[in-house]
Amino acid sequence: MGNHRIIAFASAVILISLGMLACHSISTPTKAMQTYWYAMKNKDIKAWKSIFPKQRREWREKIAKERNKSPDDLYKEDLDYDYSDVSGMPDKLETRNETISSDGKTATLEVKNPKYDRWVTASFVKEDDGWKLIDSGLAFHSASGYD
Repeated sequence: MGNHRIIAFASAVILISLGMLACHSISTPTKAMQTYWYAMKNKDIKAWKSIFPKQRREWREKIAKERNKSPDDLYKEDLDYDYSDVSGMPDKLETRNETISSDGKTATLEVKNPKYDRWVTASFVKEDDGWKLIDSGLAFHSASGYD
């Protein structure tokens, strides 16, 4: 009987620890922005998807279904097309002035665009599992219409 309690307690501690680590991965807008940058540089689809709000992920899933593709294939196409030239850029972005709204639901962060060497503003929204990127403020491909 005692062994079952120890196992249950140890399992609970492990699950709580894993949950805390998962939340920690996008616990600040700055961390969310660095996750976004890492995902772009490394073409990491799992990290890329994790940084966007639920509404955007659902919208991308709908588009993928309409195009008879998997959502991951669509995300990979986005990374290959929009962010094809980030490999020679820095591993970490310069950031400053993280500002969280008074209600704690939105935030902005100034990010130095390494391609154009200028500061831009990224915006974020808080969801249950942490900060999600709404707009990076970065544009790397002139065909995107954001340059």
